[in-house]
Amino acid sequence: MTMKIFLTSLFILFFGIAQSQKTFYASVDLFTKMSFNSTHPFEWDTKNVNVSPLFEYNHSSVTIADPLRLGVSLGWNINQKHSIEIGAHYDGVTTKSNFRMTTYQEALGYYTPNIATSLGRSQQNRYFINYKYSLLNKKDKTSLSLIGSLGLVTRAGPKEVADVGIIGSSGIIVKDSILFDYENASYTSNSNKALQLGLGLSSNIYVSNKYWVTLSFQFAYSGRYLGLDKNSFRLIYLNSGDTYKYVFGQYKRAMGVYFGVSRHFNLDNIFKKKEK
Repeated sequence: MTMKIFLTSLFILFFGIAQSQKTFYASVDLFTKMSFNSTHPFEWDTKNVNVSPLFEYNHSSVTIADPLRLGVSLGWNINQKHSIEIGAHYDGVTTKSNFRMTTYQEALGYYTPNIATSLGRSQQNRYFINYKYSLLNKKDKTSLSLIGSLGLVTRAGPKEVADVGIIGSSGIIVKDSILFDYENASYTSNSNKALQLGLGLSSNIYVSNKYWVTLSFQFAYSGRYLGLDKNSFRLIYLNSGDTYKYVFGQYKRAMGVYFGVSRHFNLDNIFKKKEK
């Protein structure tokens, strides 16, 4: 259904542009993203949790380890001040956390500092409509535009909480006394779609009066999350048989800051040829 709506909107935009004879361009987009994974949307700090003297849990509510992603978009320059873009991008959320502790290395016979790091990446799709208002626009010169955006983020899978995968490890905290194990488990949420509202800036870069690339920066807000990670750490006391389990959560929010590099290709000539 999402793809049908997107293709219908794309057709309407194509048809309107062809009839209006306004500047029309296609764009190949390469971008990365700053992800947010806090319990609350505007909680953007780094947390160090010390619930036990035997280990420390660390995670950042903001993660910038997202890979480069691709997308395509179509644009319509209505006039010198106003333009519209519609596009589709690969998207996702990155989470990062670690447990810090001192462990006993049985093969070596001594204790060493240890960091168990978990880096999770979810895969999503993002469909969007951008409205651009030109703040600075001179012919064959670098421009600056304000962007307002409406986006739809989707993920594969059902609208339910489901296990996606688990990784983990184990070891010795205190020789002949305390063992540990930890797990990083990923889950889908009870929603597989989320709306975004975005605001940002873009700039068409010109060098020696020739267009090179377009740079963009945009913050897209959404109150929803489409997945979550649960990080658990368990201490096992051999002498008493007691176990203590600590669980920490990270929400894969459908919001982020996007940094993009695009290349626009003017398609005016295609419509001019069709009209002849």
